[in-house]
Amino acid sequence: MGHAEPSDIQRYLEEVFAGVVMSADFQDLKEELRAKLLVRVDELRDQGMAADASVQVAISDLGGLDGLIGAGQAATPGVPAGHAQATGGNKIGPKPGFVLGMVVMSVIFLASVLLFAVALGSQGSAAPAVLAGFAAAVLAGVITALSMRQETSRNHPVTVRRAVSYGTSSMAAVAGIAFISMAATAGPGMLVAGVFLVSGAAVGFIQPGIRRTDRKKP
Repeated sequence: MGHAEPSDIQRYLEEVFAGVVMSADFQDLKEELRAKLLVRVDELRDQGMAADASVQVAISDLGGLDGLIGAGQAATPGVPAGHAQATGGNKIGPKPGFVLGMVVMSVIFLASVLLFAVALGSQGSAAPAVLAGFAAAVLAGVITALSMRQETSRNHPVTVRRAVSYGTSSMAAVAGIAFISMAATAGPGMLVAGVFLVSGAAVGFIQPGIRRTDRKKP
């Protein structure tokens, strides 16, 4: 699915900032607003909205900027008035609940990897290794998807669709590595399945990256 042309949003911002003396602070504000609009358009396009309509809705969601620009011009040199409000603030830290969840899942993930390695080296049933590998793969996918959905001081959150795509790719990559590791005892079929999963994961990581998301904040 395609993206809105950057010129559509660029044209709108040129109109909004027409007549404004573009100091470094106003240029930063303009670029941050542009990035927010492009991310919002991406979300709407992923939901099936047409390109032109998604641009209009994104602009509407942003709200009026005349008061913001006027207040910024009247302010003393420095950060334009309302800059933090319009851009969502410069300092965005992870929520405590998110950090705690990531720590817990990371610990379980590492424990699953360790259990997989121990089970793989034993001469017993393959079931523990399979279960541990499955748990590690699922956790890798969840951790990746949730991390991609977090907004930071430097990055906008990706859309839910892209977060799920990255999470699924991570899960496939870990599962594929686990399958390849078990090939010596489980046979060549496991090796083929592992290579297939790892290859699919690579495609899954590359495909969203080809589409420009403007996640990086100016």
